[in-house]
Amino acid sequence: MRIHSIFMLLFLASIWMFCSSPDRNSAGPSPAIPGVQQLTQRIARDSLNPVWYAERGKLYAINEAYDLAIQDLQQAIRLGSDQVDYYHELANVFLDNYRSREALEVMEKAAERFPDSIGTELKLSEIQFTLKQYDGSI
Repeated sequence: MRIHSIFMLLFLASIWMFCSSPDRNSAGPSPAIPGVQQLTQRIARDSLNPVWYAERGKLYAINEAYDLAIQDLQQAIRLGSDQVDYYHELANVFLDNYRSREALEVMEKAAERFPDSIGTELKLSEIQFTLKQYDGSI
């Protein structure tokens, strides 16, 4: 009985030590995305410039930080809605994040705003075709 108690005490102590020690699998915080810090500083100095938001959104998208990319690209559109490329980039991020319905909505808005943009019409057609073909899986 005494041996059983000693083993139980050692077992509980080892669990407590393991749980209270720092995670052995992580090497600290994940490294920052190169370039984001500089763009964040530029945004802090000039928060009404949509270019900085769009550029930072692209960096986030490349590094698969989709929610942050979407936020920045939506802000770029709010500030610079005359730039068709911002709409295209936002639609691409939605597509990369498996949110094709939202990509379609963005491109429909872009087509209304830029009716003469051939690239916008092509992108919209591509998304419409994809959704029609795979509608059952959405």
